[in-house]
Amino acid sequence: MISRNELVALKYHHPRLSGSKSIRILELYPAELGSGEPLRGRLIDVSLNQQPEYEALSYAWGSTDRVEELHCGSKIIRITRNCWQALRRLRLERRVRYLWIDSICIDQDNHQERNHQVGLMGDVYRQARCVLVWLGKGNEETDAAVRYLEDVATKARAKSLRTLTLDVPLDRKIIKVMDHDNAVLEQLTSLFERTWFKRVWPVQEIALSRRCRLLSGGSSISLADFMSALGCL
Repeated sequence: MISRNELVALKYHHPRLSGSKSIRILELYPAELGSGEPLRGRLIDVSLNQQPEYEALSYAWGSTDRVEELHCGSKIIRITRNCWQALRRLRLERRVRYLWIDSICIDQDNHQERNHQVGLMGDVYRQARCVLVWLGKGNEETDAAVRYLEDVATKARAKSLRTLTLDVPLDRKIIKVMDHDNAVLEQLTSLFERTWFKRVWPVQEIALSRRCRLLSGGSSISLADFMSALGCL
């Protein structure tokens, strides 16, 4: 078992940021040895003035217990289980991925830095190539809910919704909800009960985004399709 002193020695210490518009980006290394490989990466100091390429993660911290690890060189950043699950979902097999994640890219032990970085978060989400919303680890019900919403959005693009005729596949989908189809309602309820939907910050995080995608486990849907489906329902 690792002693307390060894844990302290292994702890990653964030270097001071270089400028007033500087942020850190996580360069998440690929899982070249398989999905079971530990999370590895490095933090890069970049300036928002230089328009860096990255994706921003929006997620609920969930439990604040930092029980998982992200390896940065010879040091370790302790992260929450939900963050760890999100990173494992986002990690690519063959190439690095550049991500901004508040709990990792901001030195949470430095109150002065944390307060300053919060003031930059609007720009962080506005300049991100895409905002990735992590709703949490998926299950059969949430996967089915995402497929249902994608199906509604796809059919909505192919048909005007000015009239409702039961012989149209999209309308039959909508009628299922209007008639309180238990299976569909349970699936949607399971998705919308995710903690992310109960947070206040997502209003800013997704409203400022150029592109946005919601991820639940292995399933995902664009924000545009998500909103289109909700509008139909």
